[in-house]
Parts: sequence; structure tokens; C-alpha cells
Amino acid sequence: MSYKLLKQSGISHINVLLVGEVGAGKSSFFNTVNSVFRGYVTSLANAGSLGRSVTTQYREYKVRAGDDGEKIIKFRFCDTRGLEAEGGLAISDVEKILEGRVRDQTELTGEIVPNKEGFRSHPTLENQTHFLAILVGADTLSLMPETLRDKIRKIRELAIQRSISSLVLMTKSDKVCPHTEKDTSKVFHSPEIRDKVLEIGSIFGMPPMNIHPVRNYFSEVEVELPMDILVLTAVRQILRGAHDFLQDMLDRERAEDKALREKMRNRKLNMKPSLANRRSSSYSEGSGTESSEEKPRGPPPPPPSARQTSSKRIGSVSFAYKGEDGFCVEEGEQVKEKKADVNGWTKVKRIVNGESGYVPTSHIKFK
Repeated sequence: MSYKLLKQSGISHINVLLVGEVGAGKSSFFNTVNSVFRGYVTSLANAGSLGRSVTTQYREYKVRAGDDGEKIIKFRFCDTRGLEAEGGLAISDVEKILEGRVRDQTELTGEIVPNKEGFRSHPTLENQTHFLAILVGADTLSLMPETLRDKIRKIRELAIQRSISSLVLMTKSDKVCPHTEKDTSKVFHSPEIRDKVLEIGSIFGMPPMNIHPVRNYFSEVEVELPMDILVLTAVRQILRGAHDFLQDMLDRERAEDKALREKMRNRKLNMKPSLANRRSSSYSEGSGTESSEEKPRGPPPPPPSARQTSSKRIGSVSFAYKGEDGFCVEEGEQVKEKKADVNGWTKVKRIVNGESGYVPTSHIKFK
């Protein structure tokens, strides 16, 4: 992951959302990743099995490196309550987490709704999910109810709708292969592991290259290189997917900016002959009355207070606006200035959903 890309995107961390059935090993996976970077086995996140989800809060865990843990790696894992066939974490709550509407340490025992403690009304890209990791236990896959499988499929669809990439972490790989249990390095030579990977791919419609067998630290008291390699291979793919998500987002923003600039330039060019025609026909011949020809509409004039600035100001929308490109803002909502006023137009970013576009400068009141 390029730190330059993080800076260009205006965020400090990559957010990786972990979802999976109860007991799949979401919290244990974070502990394992953290152990690899710390150099010893850690157990920061609560892990285990009580016949129900041990995790009851939405948590954002930072990965730290070294014995002192002072160096924070630029990605964090977002742990959630386990999925269940009936009950458990609701799909609607997962959607809110993907959008960044849930704050760290929010209780997930009830539905997440506006005005509830922990609900974030105006999430930014910093709060949103950048990659989805689905955890599936290799030893319980065949026992997973169809209703639970359908939940996971729907969550993946929500991610796809937001252009968020995903992969499956197949945990407890050692439980389905005795050779892997004795020697983790044999995982990619195991027919049993291969069959489970293909089975997961068939169930959730994912290619084998997006299904990674891993083994979490459970009974070990010291880190082991073969287990670390498996985990780091999966983490590398996760970060590559998050990198692609951010790069695609920046590319789309640049394409939108280019299209809007071309549209504004064409509008100016078309406006000049229209103004000349309007002046020549503003009065009907010999009647002295104004022509019914509709006046061409050009870009609004910049307000007296408009000025070039390098700061990114927060403003409030005075008048609702919807452009020809589909970008719209609602009266009263908060926006962030991305590019200062140019010829009566300002590029802003909607705080509510992160979308960017141009609006008339006179429609925005900046603080």
C-alpha cells in the first residue's frame, strides 16, 4: 500500500471489515495478524466460543509493530458481531458499517439507527470500508445453514455495489487436513484444502484465487513462520484490493472533473453566439416588444464573497441543486470545498456520502 495514495485520498488508514459466522475466527484473525507484526502471540481482541458471538461491539483495531508497539501500521481491522442464521448482526447494520456510519466501540446488540449512540450521520472516506474480508471456517462449512450463506452473499453484493473488493479467509484449515495440522507449510499441497477452496468458491460465486486458507494462533505460545507466511499472503492481497479501490475512486473523480470541465467549456462556447442572436432579436421587428425567445442560461455569476483559497472550507447548501451529470445537493446539508470558485462554479464533496461534483458558488454559504 502506497502512503502517497493514502495522502492523495485524504485518509490515514485502510479500513478492512471482517464479517463471518459466529466462531469463524474474526477476532482471532486480527490477533494473528497483530502477532506477526509484534513478533509474539497477542490476544488484544476477545476471541473464543461461548455458543454465541463473543464480540458484541463494533471495534476498529490498529495493527502495531515491534515489541513496544509504538509504530502503527497504516491499516486497521474492523471487527463485528458474528453472523447467525436467525438473529445476530443484521444485513442493514453491515450496510451502515460499510458506509462508515458506525463509530468505534458501538454496541451491536440492537439495530443501528439515526440518533442512537454510536451512529455517525456524516461519514467520510476515512470512516468507510475499503475492503471486505469474509471469514469461513473450513471445518463447519458443510454445516452452514442456507439462510446464513444467503446473508453472506447479500453482504458481498452490498460491497460490490460500492465497488469494494472482497475475498474469503478460510480459517481452521488445519481442522480438515491432518498433514496441514502437523505442518502448516503443506497447506497448498493438500487435496482436502483444495476441495474446500473449490466448495467455498461454488457456494459464494468466487474464484479460487480470492479464497485464502489461513491458520490462526490458538494453542501456540510463540509465533511460527509457516503460519505467519499464510497470514501475510492474505494480508498482502487485502491491501492490494484496497489499493485498487482507492486508485479507482481517484481515477473516477479525475474523469468526472474532466467531463465537467469540458461541459463548462462547451457551455461557454455555445453561449456566445446565443447571446448575439438574442440581442439581435430581443425586440420583434417593428413592434418594439420583447421577443418570446427563451434567454440562454449560462453559469451563474460568482457571489461577491467568492475568492480563491487553498483551504478546504466547510459550507452549508443554501439552495438545492441537481446538475445535468446527476450530481445533486440538498438544501441545508454540509459540504466540503474541494476546488475554489472558478467562473461561478465550486467543486464540493458531500459529507453525507463522499460524492463530489460542481455546484453554483452562489448556492453555498461557507463558514
